[in-house]
Amino acid sequence: MASELARALRAARAYDLEQPRYAGAPVYPAHEPGVLINLHRRHERDTRDPRTSASALLVMTEHSGTHIDALCHQAFDGRLHGGVEIDARVQTSTGFSELGIDTVAPIVARGVLLDVAGAHGVERLEPGHEVSADELERAARGLEIAPGDVVLVRLGSGALWADRAAYEAAGGIGGDASRWHQTAGVRLTGSSTTSVSVAVDFVRPRQCRARSPITLIGARPVLQPIRAN
Repeated sequence: MASELARALRAARAYDLEQPRYAGAPVYPAHEPGVLINLHRRHERDTRDPRTSASALLVMTEHSGTHIDALCHQAFDGRLHGGVEIDARVQTSTGFSELGIDTVAPIVARGVLLDVAGAHGVERLEPGHEVSADELERAARGLEIAPGDVVLVRLGSGALWADRAAYEAAGGIGGDASRWHQTAGVRLTGSSTTSVSVAVDFVRPRQCRARSPITLIGARPVLQPIRAN
């Protein structure tokens, strides 16, 4: 099995799904400021030594750039996935003792791209568009999706990364589409948006809410935002 996998990987084509990280890059409002970088040591001419050095302090929230959401990221009525009650033992100042990203095993799986925008015959979907299960079915025509696969959903917004306002206006996956992934036995869901589900209020960050409870349906992590231009 290991040798078969090695042969398959040698013949495989690699796709870089990482969006560039920089200060001011798109980020879900509740996770501002996203990326901060500050030069704390600079090159100066008035030093005794002609050789100088520079160094920067880099600070990022774990939800900046392309990342995987662990199951501890979302809760409902004070409980995490599986009914884990949130208390001081589970939620600490240095992270979660249960359902953290450290509990997600390395993912080596078959990937399937569902081009929802392409299925509509457009470059990208309209802002705020909520992808339905029927649209996923349409994009999946002719494709085989097996349990354990990684499914990436393309809305076409990935190409707008440099235009923060336009990028953040993109839609997301609806509740029935999330259930579609669960029924298919998908191991990981990926989306080209800052929030896998549709964010309804980017003006008031602390009140920003997702329209559909995608990450609470089924025990699978989500990957976002991917570079699927």
